Amino acid sequence: MLQNELLNIHANEKTTILLVTHDIDEAVFLSDRVLIMSAGPGQIRKEIPIHSSRPRDRGHSDFQHYRKLILDEFRLTGPQANEEYSI
Repeated sequence: MLQNELLNIHANEKTTILLVTHDIDEAVFLSDRVLIMSAGPGQIRKEIPIHSSRPRDRGHSDFQHYRKLILDEFRLTGPQANEEYSI
């Protein structure tokens, strides 16, 4: 899986990685912090630090907690859509 390869590169190279994604699960799985951007012009609206050890389990309650925090931020800024779940 490409996400695991990114984690391996990060661990081996000890480098900073900037990831831009629309996938909330990917953001929680890979990130130490998630920055939520506002629409036009793009500005950082909220920073959510991810305080969870690796490797992360998508089914763990910590993972779901951070996922919900991020989803709730999007509910505050736009119309609600049907949620899609993947574990």
